[in-house]
Amino acid sequence: MKNVSFSFKSHDQQELKQLYGLNYNYDITINFNELSGLRDRARLIEYSHRIKIQNDTEQGTEMLHSFVSFVDTIENIIKNLTQLKMIGYPCVQSLLEPSKTFTCIEGKYNELIEFEQTIEKLRVEWEYNLCELYKQHISLTYFFYEQFWIIERYLYNRTTVINNAYHLLKYIGIQPELIQYDFLLDMNQDPVNRLKKVGQVLSTQKTKIIETNEQKYLTNNRVLLVQTSDEGIMRAILSLFTFVQVPAKVNQLFYCTNRTTWMEVCAFVYRCFYSEKFHQLIRPELLTLSIQDKFIELLSQMISWQQPEHHFQFGIITTSSNINQLLINSLKALELIQEIFAYQMLNIIKLKEEIEKLNGKTCFLVTSNIAGLGKSTTIRNIIHNSGKEYIKFPISGNIDMKSLVTRFCNCANNSSSSSSSSSSSKIAIHIDIGIINDINQLNEFLYSVILFRSFRYESVAINICADVSIYIELDSSPQMINLYEKIIILQNLEKLQIPLIEWNQMNIHYLAGIKLVINYLQAIDEQIINQTDINEENLEEIDKMTCAKLLRNNS
Repeated sequence: MKNVSFSFKSHDQQELKQLYGLNYNYDITINFNELSGLRDRARLIEYSHRIKIQNDTEQGTEMLHSFVSFVDTIENIIKNLTQLKMIGYPCVQSLLEPSKTFTCIEGKYNELIEFEQTIEKLRVEWEYNLCELYKQHISLTYFFYEQFWIIERYLYNRTTVINNAYHLLKYIGIQPELIQYDFLLDMNQDPVNRLKKVGQVLSTQKTKIIETNEQKYLTNNRVLLVQTSDEGIMRAILSLFTFVQVPAKVNQLFYCTNRTTWMEVCAFVYRCFYSEKFHQLIRPELLTLSIQDKFIELLSQMISWQQPEHHFQFGIITTSSNINQLLINSLKALELIQEIFAYQMLNIIKLKEEIEKLNGKTCFLVTSNIAGLGKSTTIRNIIHNSGKEYIKFPISGNIDMKSLVTRFCNCANNSSSSSSSSSSSKIAIHIDIGIINDINQLNEFLYSVILFRSFRYESVAINICADVSIYIELDSSPQMINLYEKIIILQNLEKLQIPLIEWNQMNIHYLAGIKLVINYLQAIDEQIINQTDINEENLEEIDKMTCAKLLRNNS
């Protein structure tokens, strides 16, 4: 604290966690968590009255105060820089130039305090400008982190390559192929103006999209509330869309997690208020109390603006009791809640009809009572006979949703049919589901892909064409019964039941084990088994009819 110079470091583009310090003749790198631990110790010493040296008590206490304040200042800087990155400010790294060093001499660190104030002011101004842009360009409310600038680069360098920016645009209802705007990128332009230009392009494209069956809102604001179970979320989603008589769309669903930030929720509120579309907030109980409180504060503020041309109507789906939920109780206090009860929701028949309408009979569940009847082979044959490219996508074990979505996206993007075209209608997908640890995440992924042909998790989005056939295979183990019962979408798909093995339709080329058995059976049938060395390296190709005959005769 007497004579220190230091700078900040950000590693791997993650949150700013480290402080680089230069102390006398020693170069050290201090992780902020370590620095925070030292601050906690200093506070303990300060409050435990352990400093009893007569002449040094006042000086020591002052040094402790100074150190605690010093670390507090660093923490505020890191929080503001991290927040700037989370809400999409493009120049965070430039604020941390390696040449930017700070000093602390005799407990004085005025440069650091000025930097803290500058960063705080920048964050507040950026948040304000974002909210102002949200009012004019609703499409911007869907993007966070670096997504603004990923979209900007895509608009500037549009190619036939299907990347994450392409999928993000498709997710919000924009057809990237139809954008006909000469987008001029100026990296030296003010970030607010750059973002405004992105918003203008997206808004221009949005106005070209004809919305059908979109019902105008009533003149009063209201919030429709459904309390359900985890497996009942899909039914609740479709029931709410049906209740307000608007088409179901995936980009009007907002899933809360324990990682959801305030600015994401803030963007959702602006989206509800200014888009005049019916949006749904799912599992708000996962939001922190602070975010729930800010939600109510912002909503109340918007209501007080008394703008007759703007009204909101959104749904809330919760899977926990309403008793201890700050958000729901506050909305009830504002007399905005209209509860939707079980009898008002889609029954089994209506739910199946709604699923069939959205699915278009392009998704099938392939099942068998016992394992080994050739479900995978049957699916592969169906796809090959249809002339489409076969893509297999296995899911099992622990699900990391971000890696799952990324993997699914790569499967579709890397197919030969979609690499040269924005359309993936020439492919068919085989989803092979094994034993899963988190059924709820799988459920959300499946009904989104099946019903809406789109899904987004954090910064990654996927889209597939409506006419892409999807075949879902369930493992035949007893553990899958529980999965089938909990994932309602599977119960409402057209089933392809395989009661027995159709050897005539088997493509033995893909079944090395069966091919080996057939060679043995043929050697036995020809009575040359004792003179023949049969192994995986010298297997003979046998025609399909002979294979079927050998297997039937020896079954």
